[in-house]
Formats: sequence, structure tokens, C-alpha cells
Amino acid sequence: MPVRSAFQIPNKAVPSEGGVGVPVTLSLATKQTDSGDLTLEQTSGVIGFVQSVYIDNSANAAVLTLTFPGTQQNITVKGKTQGYYPVMPFTGTFSWNAASTGAVNVPIIFTNVRFEAAQWATA
Repeated sequence: MPVRSAFQIPNKAVPSEGGVGVPVTLSLATKQTDSGDLTLEQTSGVIGFVQSVYIDNSANAAVLTLTFPGTQQNITVKGKTQGYYPVMPFTGTFSWNAASTGAVNVPIIFTNVRFEAAQWATA
């Protein structure tokens, strides 16, 4: 049996920079995928790691999938919903991939503090 891969997580996951949110707009209006990272924010000390994400998929009738390559975690968000979603924190550059068949931009906010999972319909 092959050895399973492992990844480091921040010790006790308490942000030394205090509670921080970084707003991002997923550019899905002209294409069905988008990706990015927080390299600049992490190297400048704005945010050390991510523990939650707020996703506003209210303008999108389609499902949105957000994937984090560092942990292989997937978050699937129903169309016409908003919510808070826990993210497994890990050490290293935080990055994401997003996909949706809806042709809209989706605002999200990555936070370094934990929010309990919650999702609500907007239409």
C-alpha cells in the first residue's frame, strides 16, 4: 500500500495578524473557470492562512465548485445561495480553482478565522 500524502497545518490555527478577510471576485462571466492565490497577501504579512470562505453565489443559478489544491478540499455551492464554508488550513501558499457553468462573477471573502458552516437561499 502506498504512503498517503500529508500536509502541514498552522499550529493551533490562531492567526498572529488578528482576524482578516481578503475579498476576491471569481471572474466567471466570460469563462467557466478561474484560479488564483494569496501569494502577495501572504508574503506581505496581511494573512497567514485561510480557515473559512464566504461565498455569494446569489447571482448565479448554476452550481459553483471551489477547489483548494493544497488539501484537495472541494466546496460545492448551490446556485442562488450564499454562505460561510470552513476551509482546512495548511502551511504554504494558499491557492484555489473555481468552476461554474453560470456566466457571472462571484464575490467571495477568504478569512483567517473560523466561521461555522452555514448556507442560505437568496431566491
